[in-house]
Amino acid sequence: MRNRALVAYGVVIGLGLGSLMIAAVSTDRRLAFTLGVTPAKPVVTLARGGTVCQSPVDVAAGFSRILLYPGTFRRPGPPLGVRVLEQARAPLAAGRLAGGYADNAKQVVTVGNVGAGRSIAVCVRNLGSRPVALYGDGAGRGAPLHARVRGRSIGADLSIEFLRRRSISTLDVLPTMLARASRFRAGWFGPWTLWLVAVAVLLVVPASIAMAVRGSGSAGEG
Repeated sequence: MRNRALVAYGVVIGLGLGSLMIAAVSTDRRLAFTLGVTPAKPVVTLARGGTVCQSPVDVAAGFSRILLYPGTFRRPGPPLGVRVLEQARAPLAAGRLAGGYADNAKQVVTVGNVGAGRSIAVCVRNLGSRPVALYGDGAGRGAPLHARVRGRSIGADLSIEFLRRRSISTLDVLPTMLARASRFRAGWFGPWTLWLVAVAVLLVVPASIAMAVRGSGSAGEG
């Protein structure tokens, strides 16, 4: 009975570790980063030619597309122009959303590759004749972010998500995750120690279980 229990325990652990490995390889991660602003309500309405800019945005990870939440007042949405500018207002990337999109449906605009480590402004301009609203939430989350129209704060932030050009798995970002985690430990505790822990979990633990099962079997035979 004891042998069977150990074998069953080993199988469960093995399946769990296998599931974790499959999830690490297959998890779809298109989101590079977000401002953490929920699309709770329309925070600005742009008439024809109107522009709103969200800044400063620190680029935590490289991106090439931007996701917005426009409202079109139950009519086909007008075309939008999106520009990504450095804080010095030098253009970095730009894209265009064609008109005719649905009301209150998130839209993705391809702007081109923007690398991490920059401080940027994201500007959205109404290129059509009909008004469009952009969703966001009230400011006050502790971050110095404010959307602005003609240089004046609207007292709220836009809900914007920054997306990668392609999907990556958890395994792809594991080195970065371990490096960041090591910053919150003692000086001797670096990414290499976390790698050792990961190897121990994936290899040593199953091996120890196998040895225990074998040892129990030998003791039972004796």
